[in-house]
Amino acid sequence: MYFITNALVKTNPTKLCLVDHNYQWIINTRTVIEDVSEDAISFHTTEYSFVPFDEFHKYIDLDDPIDVIALAIAVQPPR
Repeated sequence: MYFITNALVKTNPTKLCLVDHNYQWIINTRTVIEDVSEDAISFHTTEYSFVPFDEFHKYIDLDDPIDVIALAIAVQPPR
């Protein structure tokens, strides 16, 4: 079993597709793949630090990560 972080998921280009899958994983130099034994796995809940939009200015110069919930008003087709 593996933990995989920083992989990208994109739609499969239909012209170059050799398999019948809609999506592909892009693994690059930022991707971390860790081998994990099943005994060591502990599923934990994700902790969020949501920040209201009107408080973003407080975090401009900080290295602390923040979580944002966003809503897409319009979505364009992929290029």
